[in-house]
Order: sequence, then structure tokens, then C-alpha cells
Amino acid sequence: NNRKAIVLDNVKDVSITKNNINVEFKKGSSDDSVILIKNICENSIFSNNNIFINSKRSNVYAIKANDNNVYHGFLFANNTIIMISSSDCTAISADYLSDSKLKSNNINIISNGNSLGFDLSNSLDGVELSGNEIIIHADKNAYLIKLSNVNNSTIHDNKLYAQASEAYGIYAVNLADVSFNGNNISTFGCGGNSISGSNCNNLIVSNNLIHTNTSNPILFNENVKSNSFIIDNNNYGVYFDKNGN
Repeated sequence: NNRKAIVLDNVKDVSITKNNINVEFKKGSSDDSVILIKNICENSIFSNNNIFINSKRSNVYAIKANDNNVYHGFLFANNTIIMISSSDCTAISADYLSDSKLKSNNINIISNGNSLGFDLSNSLDGVELSGNEIIIHADKNAYLIKLSNVNNSTIHDNKLYAQASEAYGIYAVNLADVSFNGNNISTFGCGGNSISGSNCNNLIVSNNLIHTNTSNPILFNENVKSNSFIIDNNNYGVYFDKNGN
């Protein structure tokens, strides 16, 4: 229908549940998101929704909350998001998210451009990402989970898969006191990393299962422990030379 399906504007204690939403964005469409959250919104639930997007527009979002306001006490749970895009696209993008959870969502993206599963920036504290499954096939770059300026948060037990020109599992910039635990991350491309980023403090990277054909699967060194790596014919050269060393 080429337009936003739901807009939350300065509301609290709202539940958006069990909706089936099918949106087609045409090239040049003025709208860029299916669900838009703006102004001060609190304590709202998005759960058990099915969102399907077919887009020819550049930069589309399934759920977008980028209004430079604090979004407190949100729950995004058990949603299914399918995106087919001829250009760049993001499933869930949010700034200034605090004391919120993204749990057990299923995201599948096929894109000719750059694609992101979760893109969270400037989150204050207490964000939990758990039990989500994100699959991206992109012609350009894929970021399954991208985090910037996030504190005191946990990313655990997510299942992440990307095949792209450059494939990033969890990409983190300016994080403090954040743990990545028990995630299953598969990334395949000409570049990228499974867990990487810069300018982060007090991270814990543990008990993750990594399957990748990219070099340097985990770029962090501090508090990296008990992670496992799948080695097969597709990525043998990442870990060993031709002599098996």
C-alpha cells in the first residue's frame, strides 16, 4: 500500500499484537517505514506480528524509532519480519532505547543493497537481545546486529546468519559493560567478521559458536573465552595453512 501501517506518537502502555501487515514500497515513495515510533513513547509491546515488505525504495525499515527521544520499557517479541528489497533496508532501527527487550523475533532479509537486522544506537541502559533468529542474504554489506553507544546490556542466545559481500555478525562501536554470550553466528562473505567493532570497554564474549569464512572472526581480545568454531571445507584456510599449521 506504499504507506506506513502504524504510527505511535507520544503514547505509552500500548500493545500492538497479532497483526498481519503487507506493504509494498514503490520507488520514490515518501514513506520509508511500516511502523513508525516518534516523540516520547513508553512501556509499549510489539508482539506476534507478521510483517512482509517488498520494496523498490532506498532505505526502508520495518520498525523505525529514530526521533531523538528516549524510548523506555519497550518489548519487541515473537514478531516475524520478511523483507525483499532492491536497495538498503533495516528490520528494526532504534535510537535511545532503554530498559527494553528484543526477544524471539524472526527476521529474513533478501536485498540487493546493504541490510541490517537490528540497528540500535545511543541506547542508554538495560537492553536485552535474546532468542532472535536473523537471516540476511545481501549483495552488498550485511550487519545482523549493529550496536553503537550501548551500555549495560546483554546479547545472548541469538541465531545469526549472513551471506553478503561483507558479512558482520555483531558489530559494536562505543560499548561499555555489554556481554555477548551463547550466540550462534554464521557469516560468509569476501570480508567482515563474526564479532567486531571498536572503542569498547568491559565486554564479555563467551560461549558463542562461530562459523565463518572470514579472517579474524572475533576482533576483541579482552574477556574472550570458551567460544567454539566450526571448521569445514568452506573455511579451513581461515584457521590453517596448506600444511595444516
